[in-house]
Amino acid sequence: MALDARQAFKAAFISRCIEEGHTTPEQILGQVKQAQEKQGGVYDVGKDIWSGAKGVAGTASKFLIPLALAGPPILGGTAGYMAGRAGDIDDTDVAEAKNREILEELRRQTERLRQRQKAKAYRAQRDRTGRTYM
Repeated sequence: MALDARQAFKAAFISRCIEEGHTTPEQILGQVKQAQEKQGGVYDVGKDIWSGAKGVAGTASKFLIPLALAGPPILGGTAGYMAGRAGDIDDTDVAEAKNREILEELRRQTERLRQRQKAKAYRAQRDRTGRTYM
C-alpha cells in the first residue's frame, strides 16, 4: 500500500525521532509540539507575506489595468503627433532654405568664374611663348 504525502511525512518524522533517541510516546509528543511551534511561526510569517502581496497586487491592479488599456492609444497618438510635427515646415524654415540655396549657388558660380579666369590666363601665357611647330 502506497502512502500519501501526509502519511509519508508522519512516518519519516517518527523514524527520525527514533534515530535521535526519542523512543517513548512522551518524548515523541514533545518533538511534535516543538515542530508545531516552529511551523506555526513560519506559517504566520508566510501568511503575513502573502496577505501583503495580495494587498499590493490588488492596489496595483486597480491602477495598472486601466493604464495598460489606455497606454497604447495614448502612446500611439503622442508618437503620431510628434512625427507629424517633425516634418512640419513653417515660413521661416522655407526662407532659410532658400537663402542657403542661393548662397551655395553664388559660391559655386564664383568658384567656376575663378577657374575660367585661371584657364584663360594659362592659355594667354602659353600662346606668348611663341613656340613654333614644324
